[in-house]
This record gives sequence, structure tokens and C-alpha cells, in this order.
Amino acid sequence: MSRAALALLGATLLGAGCLAPQNVPPAVFYVVRPERSGPPAKPLGAGALRVGRVRMAPLVERTAFVYRTGERTFEADFYHHFSALPGVLVREALVNWLERSGLFAEVRQGGPPERARWALEARVIALHADVRDPAAPRAVVETEVFVLETGSAARETRLREHYRAEVPSSAEPAALAEAWTRGLTQILGELEEDLRTALWAPTGAP
Repeated sequence: MSRAALALLGATLLGAGCLAPQNVPPAVFYVVRPERSGPPAKPLGAGALRVGRVRMAPLVERTAFVYRTGERTFEADFYHHFSALPGVLVREALVNWLERSGLFAEVRQGGPPERARWALEARVIALHADVRDPAAPRAVVETEVFVLETGSAARETRLREHYRAEVPSSAEPAALAEAWTRGLTQILGELEEDLRTALWAPTGAP
């Protein structure tokens, strides 16, 4: 290849490189932040709760939106993201919700386990859009929650529940973010009721 041809090729590639970033749409980030409405419930006198790090299934160990396209196929959308990793979002939601529930004297995010009577551990199993039926997309949220009584010698498991919510939605990213928020709101409401049953103790109990 002649020097002139090489120079022309180099200029063409350089020009393409300069233009490429301008043609790539910027990533958009969405907040999923459920809010508990209504006054706090009657306090249980259940002591302090420590909310540990929320673990994530491999499929949701990312901020990119994930779409289920088939029975065993999923696709990631690298232009639309959650504002943080799903585990971080769910942990913040748990802490904020349970603080406002009034069920515990204190709700802590992390810290020494021995300083809280209860320890909550959770795992995010699914947080995706199910678009297998294009006419009826759904926002899916699925979690497992464990609550241990750390004050007991055996660290007794007082709650072990599996939660799943499927909220009808369009496949538009903004609509999905809103639907995931509603799904997580549903799950947190169910968790609050389950905690009230599982951990009930008269006010003033040790």
C-alpha cells in the first residue's frame, strides 16, 4: 500500500474514532426508592436490628437493566442503569422502611452484630423485566430474607421468607423503574407484617 493510501486510511480511521463517541447515546440512571406511607406501627419493644450487606445472585450483580427474553435467555441494557447495585438499593430500602415502621428501637446499617438483638440478612434473586410476552411486560422483584435473634446462644432463625412481586409495566425504562419501585414496596409491606408476627413481644420485653 502506498504512503498516500496509508495516510488516507489513517485519516479515515481517526475521523471515525472522533465521531463514534458522539453517536453513542449516554447512559441513563434510574432511582428505585420505595417510601413507606402512614404513621409508624405500635412499637414492639423488640430492641435493635442490624441490617447486613444484601447479597446478589450473579444475574443481578450489575447496575444495567436486565430483560428476560426467553425461558433461559436474558439480555442486559447497557444504556439504562439503576443508580446503584441492586444489593445497595435493597439494603437502603430495608433500612429506611424498617426505621419508619416503628417495629424496632433502632435500625442500623452494619456495625458489630453483638450490639443488636436482631440481625437481618437478605439476598436479591431477581430484578429484571420479563418481556417474553411483548404484549404484557412485567417488572420482577424477588428476594429472600432471614432474621436471626443474635441475643440467643444458638442465633435462632426467627424469620425465613421468600418474596416475589410481578408488576405489569411497559418495556420503557422509566416505566420499569416505577414498576420495580412498586414491586419492592409490596415486598417491604409484606415483610413488615411478617416481622410483626414472627418477632412480636410485649412492650418492655428484654
